[in-house]
Amino acid sequence: MSTVNIKRAVDNHCWDTTIYTPIIESIVNSIQSIQMRGCLDWEINVKFIRSKQERLLWNMAKPDIVSVEVHDNWIGFNNSNKTSFDTLYSDYKLLYWWKGFWRLTFLKYYNNVRVKSRFEEDWTFYNYSFDFLWNDNKFITGEVKNPIDSNSYLTTIYLSNLKSEHTDKFDKNLDTIARKIFEHLLIYFINDNFVCPKITLEDEYSNETIVLNEYLSKHKEISQVDGRTIEIWDELDKKTFNVKIFKIYYSNKVSSINLVADNRLVEYTSLHQYIPEFKEWLFEKEVKDKWEVVERNFSIKAYVMWDYLDNNVSIERSRFNFSKKKDPLWPVSQEEIESTVSNLIKEKYLDEYTSRFNKKTDRITNYVNTEASWHKPYIEDLDLTKIHYDATDEEIEIELQKIKFEKEINAKKEITQIINKIDTNEDIPDKLEELIWTLTESWRSDLIHYVSSRKVILELFWKSLESDNSWKYQLEKAIHNIICPMNIDSNSIEFENHNLWIIDERLTFNNFLSSDKPLNVKDERPDLLIFDNAVSIRWENDPSTPIIIFEFKKPQRENYSWNEKDPIEQIWTYVKKIKSWDYKKKWRDIKITENTPFYWFLICDLTDKIREFCEERYSLIPSPDMEWYFWFLKWYWFYLEVKSFDKLLKDANQRNKIFFKKLWIE
Repeated sequence: MSTVNIKRAVDNHCWDTTIYTPIIESIVNSIQSIQMRGCLDWEINVKFIRSKQERLLWNMAKPDIVSVEVHDNWIGFNNSNKTSFDTLYSDYKLLYWWKGFWRLTFLKYYNNVRVKSRFEEDWTFYNYSFDFLWNDNKFITGEVKNPIDSNSYLTTIYLSNLKSEHTDKFDKNLDTIARKIFEHLLIYFINDNFVCPKITLEDEYSNETIVLNEYLSKHKEISQVDGRTIEIWDELDKKTFNVKIFKIYYSNKVSSINLVADNRLVEYTSLHQYIPEFKEWLFEKEVKDKWEVVERNFSIKAYVMWDYLDNNVSIERSRFNFSKKKDPLWPVSQEEIESTVSNLIKEKYLDEYTSRFNKKTDRITNYVNTEASWHKPYIEDLDLTKIHYDATDEEIEIELQKIKFEKEINAKKEITQIINKIDTNEDIPDKLEELIWTLTESWRSDLIHYVSSRKVILELFWKSLESDNSWKYQLEKAIHNIICPMNIDSNSIEFENHNLWIIDERLTFNNFLSSDKPLNVKDERPDLLIFDNAVSIRWENDPSTPIIIFEFKKPQRENYSWNEKDPIEQIWTYVKKIKSWDYKKKWRDIKITENTPFYWFLICDLTDKIREFCEERYSLIPSPDMEWYFWFLKWYWFYLEVKSFDKLLKDANQRNKIFFKKLWIE
């Protein structure tokens, strides 16, 4: 008697199953076993048993299915089959693709599993029964085997007492159950070289029966829409394949191409691998009674069969021996077969394909025109046939970046080769101009991307200055973080990661940056402190290079209390402390002298209160448009500028406007 850790086996091999898997696998096993027996009156009956307790409640809905019985007249549980059933990794019936895992699905969904079999062995018929177990690390128990006077075969698998966590997973109606089972067994009903046994589904509660062999002709949920022979040529000969295409309504399966060998599915590939537009369900409109128009979804399944597949399948029927990609060693590859079939399906549903392809093209074009204009040079190189119909902006961006990167890398490699030829006095190819243009185009794309980001930042800045529904304005923190993240310094930020260009283009590069960090542990903090050698002639940490400080105030702020320092007084206090070396210990790496220039910019809304400070208290000089004030203290090397947010944005937009226009992002 073989033993195994059954719970672990169930967990390992039954995770990708449904409530219908035990039934489908039982039917498949019966088909294969009847085929081995070679009888002509083969028949399989599946009976669904509903809850008896629910019937007593006088509920109008059908009771839940709690048990299933699978009856067939297969060869039965003789010694060979019984041993195979009791061995998890049995290779018996390997030619029939009996992998040995199907019976584990019984234990996942049902509390009780019992098998009764009437079979012939050594010229004598027997009745044999046993229980299929979950516990005790063994499969079967309670075996009873007795000789009987009979000459007929009958085997029944009783799947009883559905586990409570699965009681609501069966569909209520037999026709829905039949459709789902038939979809999985479709292959057995469409092979012209195979006669499928009669398979009947029966609802014990209503006495309703459905014969699956008649499903295609009597039911419209699954229908054949095409069937033909296709030819694929190699250099010497042609290979023919029989293709049948089915439309399956309300299926939760994606459309697929299925390669069949020896009456079993060997390989299947999602159709959207070849036709991205068909990743989602297809839809069609149907006119109901009273001219009501309803839309129904469906998927496509194409089955491919013929001798070439039968003759080149592995012994365990899990793969084909020929190559997946085109290979001179094989006349036809899997990819060639699937590509030919996908073209057939595309032709069949050309209108739907064209409509979806055009929608996808328009969406990608719109994304580039409105969100990523820097990719315009590459959109023509984009292979739209390989992009999913519902691709996100991020996925489109990745595909365009791939093209840009590949072009740039290839151009650099070829230019390097040309340079080497110059060193060896070889002729310079005419392609050099084209390669240089490719690199220029790539760098131009980067520039467009950068300038486009500036446009978005300016729009965001403008939005942050607006009041919300309660007429409250953004805090200094929000505006501050747009221009430069708070609590950072030069060790934690690169020049690309701040937006100081909004204030002045010269501030794009700097050697020292301190944002909202205290000048010493116990004292005040300016919003931004920059040691900026971009203004310096020497480009080094030199006392003559100015210290530039920015400070932001909340939009439309008016409330400055009588005992609170006004913004200009705060600025003056900072400068005096820095000049008097109060912060020398903290900023010992910065060279400061009494003659070090200081530029201080106060960015705020020019409210009545701010204008009062500027004009009456400190006599600052106004600009002609009254949007900013300035003051220069010559003997202190101190320059102060008070600028409005509107003026700041207006100047930034004006400086960048020509770039927006020239780079198609206006």
